[in-house]
Amino acid sequence: MASKSARSTVKPPDPRKVFVTMIFTKIGEIDTAKECFSAEIIIQYRWREALLDGKTKERRFIVPSREADIKWRVTADSIYPSSEVYNVDVHTCNVHCLICIIRLVAMLSVRMELKKVNIDTLWKPKIFVANILSETRDTTINTVAFPNANNQAFMLSQKKLKGKFSEYLELQEFPFDVQDLSIMVKSKLNTTDVVLEEDPQTPSAVIVSSFVNEQEWILRSDVRVEKGQTEDIIVGGKAVGGKYPFLIFKCSAERRYQYFIWNVIIIMLLICLMSFTTFAVEYKLTPNRLQLTFLLLLTTIAFKTNINNSLPKISYLTYMDKYFLGSWFIQCMMCCWHALVGGILVKYDWCIWIDRIFLIFFVFAYFIFLLLCFSTVFRNKHNRHRLLNDETEPLRHSLANSSSSNSHVLNNFSFSDSDEDF
Repeated sequence: MASKSARSTVKPPDPRKVFVTMIFTKIGEIDTAKECFSAEIIIQYRWREALLDGKTKERRFIVPSREADIKWRVTADSIYPSSEVYNVDVHTCNVHCLICIIRLVAMLSVRMELKKVNIDTLWKPKIFVANILSETRDTTINTVAFPNANNQAFMLSQKKLKGKFSEYLELQEFPFDVQDLSIMVKSKLNTTDVVLEEDPQTPSAVIVSSFVNEQEWILRSDVRVEKGQTEDIIVGGKAVGGKYPFLIFKCSAERRYQYFIWNVIIIMLLICLMSFTTFAVEYKLTPNRLQLTFLLLLTTIAFKTNINNSLPKISYLTYMDKYFLGSWFIQCMMCCWHALVGGILVKYDWCIWIDRIFLIFFVFAYFIFLLLCFSTVFRNKHNRHRLLNDETEPLRHSLANSSSSNSHVLNNFSFSDSDEDF
């Protein structure tokens, strides 16, 4: 009984912290209709591994020289003189020969120590990308890092992915929208085993200069990170299975709306203005008025059908949908008026004055509708930009403070040709 109670009071081990960083090296086409985007990303994640502590301690050798004794510090991958040595001629042939011999011996000894460790038995966080649709390249490299002076070992894993990623696009403000391009990094382990954190030492980044779809989108340079956890099985609104941690890395892309203004909105505006010219036809010629109005209405419907091919089948209205529906409503009201004035009110003499009054009313209503549309669009656009700037201001501060580490971010993600694990 005592052993059972003692066994039940054993505290479970704390979950391991895994620090994750992501680099958007290249973002390709953003497909609005299919709600996906193509990209090349590099994911770096590191965690403490106590089993490897002291496996790559520095070797120190003293190389005799005419001018001074050069103290060389040798690790598994590099050899360099100590910082306290100055003004030493290291370009002579004899010193270079000794450097090559020392480097070879040191690297072989370090690698022999690492070979003694069975990498397959070490703990792994089982990181994967949850929202990837298809991948054309997947490269992973594992190394050991010793960022501290006390030789505490960190496992460092670098994964390079190229493929298509799904993204839920919020198109309420299309074509004046800003979309988040998200990558969800998830672990197959429970939250009791692993905790995913953003790496504070190496900030995430996006390379704007390599953006492919520059003609249609404006890519922002900030990367936002959201942390959460998902439930495995939900029954009756309650989670039955385990909980799994995830991190979502987001960069924003703003659509260039000028194309839609000149090729859609302006053309639609001109077609609607042409509908008012039907009042130039005598009000007694009802068939002629209706024929012209119907022709212009069908033209706008065909125009809208062509626009729908570039959008997914969504269940809500976009700004473009509201603009088209408002224009159609004005045209349908004019069709109803033409039928009314030509079929019922034509026998009255004052009908011509009523017809002119309704022309002024329709013109006034249409321009009020345009004023409301454009004021709403640009007010929301201004508020969205201000909100994004407020959200990214702390990120810019952190990037400015860590400019020294951010300058060599891509060097930390370098991939060798031979994917050698240790």
